Amino acid sequence: VALCFGASAAIAQALHHARWYGEHQHWYWLPATAVFLVKPDLGPLASRVLCRAAGTVLGALVFAGLAALLPRPEGLIVLVAVCGAVIPVSTRHFGAQTAVVTVLVLALVMVGGEPQASVSRIGETLLACAIVLIVGHLPMAGKRGGGVRARLGSAGRAAHAYLDHVLSGSGDRGERWALRREAYRTLAEARTAIALAAAELPALARHTEGTDAVAVVLERLVDTTTACAVHLDETGRLTARHTRQLEDLAAELERDGQRLGLVVPRMPVAA
Repeated sequence: VALCFGASAAIAQALHHARWYGEHQHWYWLPATAVFLVKPDLGPLASRVLCRAAGTVLGALVFAGLAALLPRPEGLIVLVAVCGAVIPVSTRHFGAQTAVVTVLVLALVMVGGEPQASVSRIGETLLACAIVLIVGHLPMAGKRGGGVRARLGSAGRAAHAYLDHVLSGSGDRGERWALRREAYRTLAEARTAIALAAAELPALARHTEGTDAVAVVLERLVDTTTACAVHLDETGRLTARHTRQLEDLAAELERDGQRLGLVVPRMPVAA
């Protein structure tokens, strides 16, 4: 976020002083758009950038056609109202939402008396897309798969600690509950990272192929460990059936992890 904001702010200032923007003072649109695109909790980065670019171009073309037909300013005001009503529906797809918002913003800009800002707004959005791809995404493209694998590794270590505590027969329930929460928390983080990577473009998503299957096995292992912990609390011992289930899941997890090159701790089920 900091790199993208810094690069876009520097470019925006350079363009502003070169009077590329014309008479208006909206140089801040470029860094604001870049930060909006790179915001990490709104989904996959490359897909969002490309959808934003496509949606902006589509919205600009639609607005150009409508602006040529609608009377001013009454028609533009109606267009703003219609776009505002359509926004909740368009949120199902980021590209569609961008197209609707582009029409809305351009209509507002033209109603405000700055028609020359409409063209520059489109150019700034496309330029921000390029900056985010070059500065914020391409340098880390090869690390996407590594981030998912790191999450899975953390989940595997947390599951190992949880299982080790259950198999030890310890009566410390407070520690067991803490380890259980940590196991499910790290597993949820790994699931989120896998889902985001899978929703990316194919060239980037291929780095995480097969990790979802490992997460499924890991989830079954943590659930089985929880079942064993409940049985241990009720009876004071584990049955052979529980131990066999844990051994099978641990062996399956180890095989899948080795196939993907993941560092999965060996589960101490032999105890």
